[in-house]
Amino acid sequence: MRIHAQTATIESGQVFIPKEASWLDDYLHELVSFQNGRHSDQVHSTSQALDWIKQDARVPGILQYYINENIRLGLAYPDGTLKEDY
Repeated sequence: MRIHAQTATIESGQVFIPKEASWLDDYLHELVSFQNGRHSDQVHSTSQALDWIKQDARVPGILQYYINENIRLGLAYPDGTLKEDY
């Protein structure tokens, strides 16, 4: 059900994967053979990551992650704005 919920996002071209990567063949094989294939970890990880990215409608999830990291590292203020000396 989780990966099915992401079908529209994937089919609409909003998911980008590299054209070349050492892991690409295994990843794609796992995705296309899901439910009948031997492994499903990457399918579940993909569906969870896409769901996480879509959770906050105001700021895309991955951007919020980087904002939080900048705050944690002291490079940004608690409101997310970068400090002048950065």
